[in-house]
Amino acid sequence: MQILTQIAKYIFIILILLFTLRNYTYFRKQTEEKKSNIETQQLVKVFFFNALGFGILYVREYKAELLVLMVGIFVYSACTFALYKAFYPKSSLLLVTNMLMLLAVGFVMIARINPQQALKQFIIAAASTVIALLVPVIVRKLKILSRLTWLYAFVGLAALGVVMVMAVASGGAKLSIEVAGITIQFSELVKITFVFFIAAKLSKDTSRMSVVVTTVIAFAHIGILIVSRDLGTAAVFFAAYLVMLLVATRKFRYAVVGIMGGAAGSVAAYYLFGHVRQRVSAWRDPFAVYEDEGYQIVQGLFAIAAGGFFGTGLGNGSPQTIP
Repeated sequence: MQILTQIAKYIFIILILLFTLRNYTYFRKQTEEKKSNIETQQLVKVFFFNALGFGILYVREYKAELLVLMVGIFVYSACTFALYKAFYPKSSLLLVTNMLMLLAVGFVMIARINPQQALKQFIIAAASTVIALLVPVIVRKLKILSRLTWLYAFVGLAALGVVMVMAVASGGAKLSIEVAGITIQFSELVKITFVFFIAAKLSKDTSRMSVVVTTVIAFAHIGILIVSRDLGTAAVFFAAYLVMLLVATRKFRYAVVGIMGGAAGSVAAYYLFGHVRQRVSAWRDPFAVYEDEGYQIVQGLFAIAAGGFFGTGLGNGSPQTIP
């Protein structure tokens, strides 16, 4: 079994290298037929990765649910590829195959730790893909979406406000609330309404007053996240706003001012929030705070040291020692 695991380890590495290199060769000047062949080849690599990963896990544990999950992922990957090709012939199927490969890596890693959790994640991914297939059609057909500017702002601010008031702090930040046993992280939904608000507002008017109003609403979102101490998500919202503002106005001075403001905000966050200082100290010298905030980083370093450059092989690691 150990020989098989070690051989598979190197096959995984070679497979990912070939997959990555093929992504780059795709952009050489070539016919649409050749591009289509490359997309199909990438899908085959995804199938092979899944088969190898779940095959190794099954031989190690002999759990029937691993085979069921593998077959389900095969069907899901094939259907996703075919549906995008049929519904959106001008879409990037190379991007789709990269999505499928990243999902494949995730499914194998989660299944190695907990097959039931992997099944749950697979169901979520499949449902999300169905929604993703429908979104372009909905956006294209429902013209009213571009007129719901202030509704997006209201929904976003209200959802973040609910989390700020009702959520229980975890790791120093208020991230989610639990409804009927299901954990909901509203910030993920608000990422959509936030982008829709900015797009709807700036697509109609990019005057200075419009930019000021949009900035005020955007920073209201970010401010609630900061008060909730969800600084990582706040940074994502801030970056998204800067990019969209630059694309809409094509004025680089806005981006420069924004980056300077973001840098100042980062320094302020260091002095205002204790958990930020803890993370910085853990980043600077995790061994000095090994028993507390540095524990996860140090355990990860130990794992890398134990596995060396190529790792210990699927199933041989100790993920339970890293929180």
